[in-house]
Amino acid sequence: MPKRSGTHNEVRDTVAQEYFNLPPLNCRFCKYETPLPTEGVAHVVTEHTHRPFRADVAALNRRGQVVAVVEIVNTNPPNEQTLAAQSELASAFYVTLDALDDGFSGYCSPFCWTHRAEENVSPWSVPACEGCNRPYYTLEFPYVLRGCCSPLVCIECAAMGMVGRDCGDHRRLGGYLSYASYLSDLLWGEEEMFTRIPGPDADVLDLFLSFSDADFWAMVWTNRTAKSEEARSPETQTADRLDEVDAAFNSGDWNNGQRLLQPIGAPAWDRPPGPALFAWNHDNCVRTALAWRRLREYRLSCLPTLIQAGIQSRPPLGDVVTDIAKVAVIHRGFPDGRFTACGIDREKGDEPIEVTMTGNPTCGSCL
Repeated sequence: MPKRSGTHNEVRDTVAQEYFNLPPLNCRFCKYETPLPTEGVAHVVTEHTHRPFRADVAALNRRGQVVAVVEIVNTNPPNEQTLAAQSELASAFYVTLDALDDGFSGYCSPFCWTHRAEENVSPWSVPACEGCNRPYYTLEFPYVLRGCCSPLVCIECAAMGMVGRDCGDHRRLGGYLSYASYLSDLLWGEEEMFTRIPGPDADVLDLFLSFSDADFWAMVWTNRTAKSEEARSPETQTADRLDEVDAAFNSGDWNNGQRLLQPIGAPAWDRPPGPALFAWNHDNCVRTALAWRRLREYRLSCLPTLIQAGIQSRPPLGDVVTDIAKVAVIHRGFPDGRFTACGIDREKGDEPIEVTMTGNPTCGSCL
């Protein structure tokens, strides 16, 4: 790229006009290359007022919300109040008048700008994702997550499955860490008892956590369709509730459908007020699995394409077993033992009985 030093306004206008074509910004402090965010950007404007500051260049989404700002710093560097406000944005960049000389360079975050006068440090000395080793403040989506037994990773690595989905007793993907802003500390999140439902102003983290809940329960109920269970009581209320869930999903009311679906099969300590809705009956089990899978696909479609791609790189969910005749009944017992855990005498059976010591039995009485 040829040298294009110029006045403040000339550099500002060039950055705005070529926003989508500029190479990644080479940060003079952390030494990382960070592209200007383009996901969700509808247009780029100059001199955009965003209290309490006026951005030289602002990338906006279709709703007019700021996705990123680029400040052209010459004689008036941003003050502490401006830096604090810009640290709450997803992306803020700072460049000087020579930013476009032989490439595109500057500072990729308020953190790097604030420390610009210090000696350049190794990238490993700043907080970074334990999966991809990128500094948090260089990420397109400034969030980090942790499952209870998983490394601290960025949301992109979490999307690819680096946050554990099954770790003993902690199976609800709770206890996340959220990196709220560039200049804030890491704050522990709290595990939520009920499935999270995103509101109208949900950000990428909210949408990802909602997807993760649907993904988890889709996996749980899909696995349960492979087990032969006997209904322990009439489940007409569950069937009626599943009709309501289907109707809500069909009308596009996904959040209400999720509220109706969540209590089905939930244990007493994780169940909202209302009747106990069991799904031991195989037909109800299958319908519950299909409902969670349908919700999972919708929640997936709400995520940015970059996060969707990470999720789609994971191994797919297994198949829902819709034909009860195809469900193999596996009992718990010793391979050479006479009796299964549920009391079947294997020596008196006409057909071979399959048992397992270390696997998961599908016989409801052997669990």
